[in-house]
Amino acid sequence: MESKNKVLAVLVALVLLTMGFAGCVSEGDEDDWKNPTQAIFDSLSVNETGQMVEVDFSLADKDDRYTKASGTLRVAIWDSDDFQMLDKTFDIKEKDFFSFVILGLTAASYELQIPYADLAKSHDWGYDALGESTERKMHATIWFEYKEETFTDEYNSEFLNPVIPEALLHPNDAPEGDLVVNNPGFVGMMVMCDATASSDPEGGYLDFEWEWGDGSTTPSILAGDEESHTYDAPGTYTITLTITDPEDAIDVKTVDVTVVWILAITVNEWGVVAEGDYVGQTYVELTIHNEDALAATDLPAAAFWLLDDTTGREAYNVVVPDVPATLTADGDLTLMVYFDLTEGFTATQIEVFDQILALP
Repeated sequence: MESKNKVLAVLVALVLLTMGFAGCVSEGDEDDWKNPTQAIFDSLSVNETGQMVEVDFSLADKDDRYTKASGTLRVAIWDSDDFQMLDKTFDIKEKDFFSFVILGLTAASYELQIPYADLAKSHDWGYDALGESTERKMHATIWFEYKEETFTDEYNSEFLNPVIPEALLHPNDAPEGDLVVNNPGFVGMMVMCDATASSDPEGGYLDFEWEWGDGSTTPSILAGDEESHTYDAPGTYTITLTITDPEDAIDVKTVDVTVVWILAITVNEWGVVAEGDYVGQTYVELTIHNEDALAATDLPAAAFWLLDDTTGREAYNVVVPDVPATLTADGDLTLMVYFDLTEGFTATQIEVFDQILALP
């Protein structure tokens, strides 16, 4: 039988046994061995060259002496996350036990070789529930049925448990992204993004990278699974979230958001005052509407500029009526603004609360 190199391990165990630490030994001939009353799970190991998982076990009688017998052996193997990779029963023949005598003591063990193909592949890539790196290992239990009795033992020696080889790992699955966006819908207000429900099938730590659609990004070294962003101009923007797992597999989620000015401004009319207090000055009549139908909106400090196509702003001797501090939800405000322009300045636009509008 293969793997006779394990004889050395058995010999070491026998030396310990003879020193009184423990053991199942007998001094008589093999014909004197008695019926088994216990199964001992000696070792669980991986033979990567032969692509086998090897199970070694022994049988002992009521006097803790090694014995051997025909019966059935059930083997169950789990990974570190307690995913069951194997649950299979094998016929065991007494003649296939490997036995030898050393120092007058007789020992016997059975080596079962299980092909990789018989095992389900583990998803345990070596991460715990918090995404921290851990060793990916397997542990196992055996049940030996002899006549009408069943003897069981487990192999779960923690640091001695064998590492799951790459060939028994399920191919890494890409992370599964989840993106929820809360968009108030207005320029200058935070768009809140939540990707906390994203997950990695193997339990690995995830990196998040955000692209906001306006040329700005939040790289993974700075980003988390919850981020926010504000937009400085109205428009429709595509938020792109890239999620990366420890094996560099990715998932990409995108959401389009549209933002508008919370203050919708309309130029009703404009021209030159023909008579009255502001004769000769340029006037512009504006209507300002609060697009938020649920809440009042604070009005910024009044700032009104006329612009031309070449020289820029003009705002000499501007006369503005009193502007309230807030505008009611879904409310309107009409303003008349007067400008005393420099000779030769030809106005084409007006700037109001950071918005630039064409003069009709």
